Amino acid sequence: MSSEKKSVLILGGGLAGLAAAKRLTDKGFQVKVLEKREIFGGKVSSWKDEEGDWIESGTHCFFGAYKVLYDLMKEIKTDHAVLWKEHKLTYTLAGGGHFTFKTWDLPSPLHLLPAIASKAAIKQGVPLIVQATGGGARMHEGCSSMVGLPKLHVAISSVERAGLPVISIITDPTLGGVAIGIASRGIKLFEHNAGNIGFSGKRVIEQYTGKPTTRDFQTTWWLQQKGFVERTSLPQNMKFKITDILKEYRIEQEQLEAQEA
Repeated sequence: MSSEKKSVLILGGGLAGLAAAKRLTDKGFQVKVLEKREIFGGKVSSWKDEEGDWIESGTHCFFGAYKVLYDLMKEIKTDHAVLWKEHKLTYTLAGGGHFTFKTWDLPSPLHLLPAIASKAAIKQGVPLIVQATGGGARMHEGCSSMVGLPKLHVAISSVERAGLPVISIITDPTLGGVAIGIASRGIKLFEHNAGNIGFSGKRVIEQYTGKPTTRDFQTTWWLQQKGFVERTSLPQNMKFKITDILKEYRIEQEQLEAQEA
């Protein structure tokens, strides 16, 4: 057999090109990378200008679920340079005040729990009951979080198409992506004394409009007066209310089946 190394030519020295070059080199190939720019790295490249300041080709974020990327960074011993962002967002208000909005830090694959729960409900033929609370992930994770919303809706729709009930228990707070995600689907059951229910928060709306809101703004009672709430329950009575909802759902399904027969 010939001992001559096989050669590979890679066009483009961006992240994909450099990763491919690394893998091929590890396999024993002779690799040559062609890049038209003076620097490698593509959109994740950076360099020092004439004044010594670091310049980036663009602002980019890597998320914790990017396992393959982090495995590569460990191989080339650059993982120590990762700067993890704390999941919080600080607003500066008129007059110099501020408040900080935080979310839970759920690593992969916990972000897939709604889809996993939906598949489990279909497989076992049982209702899907979820508690909606939280919000603000879209601010921290941008496109990654927003892209996940359609996947969530597809998962919940699969349960509904299977003829199974979906119940969303809406508690305090339910804002942002949670409000237009889980909290917008199925039979909605609101916690009786809950507040902070909506897309944008109370203080954000007040700062944007320049007008104060009422004390009961975005509470369950306020939403009920606006016609957005049909079912409410005190926390201690929640399980009994859910039982009643499931009974109502079963009766409605039996009536529909009888009409179609």
